[in-house]
Amino acid sequence: MKKLWSGGFKEKTEKVVEDFTSSISFDVRLWKYDIEGSIAHVSMLANI
Repeated sequence: MKKLWSGGFKEKTEKVVEDFTSSISFDVRLWKYDIEGSIAHVSMLANI
């Protein structure tokens, strides 16, 4: 899979960075709840 930032850097990404940022496997299952949480947070901020 080609990385979005692949054209911006000449050196290979460190493995520790790859591991830390490789959350797509579970992000695809959580996106709906992440958005719902963000909407709830914004609603709370608007109310206060």
